[in-house]
Amino acid sequence: MGTSALRAIRNATEKSGITRLAGGRPFTRCPVGALAALAAVLAHNGVATLQYAASAGFAPQRERGRHRWHCRHCTHQYRFPHERC
Repeated sequence: MGTSALRAIRNATEKSGITRLAGGRPFTRCPVGALAALAAVLAHNGVATLQYAASAGFAPQRERGRHRWHCRHCTHQYRFPHERC
């Protein structure tokens, strides 16, 4: 690949909003917390997390999401899992 092709690729990625991870430029907006959460889900549930499932999604993850939503809208302090108020 010639330098003009590389230059064209670089120009295209800068204009389209694509994050380039090459060239020694750190991705300062990298969602490190989200990546850590994903790693924890994969470590706990393994490949089942990535398998196709019912359209409603992966049941343990849906339960965690329901719990997080509930706790944001509830004034009670409970440990997970807890009964709905």
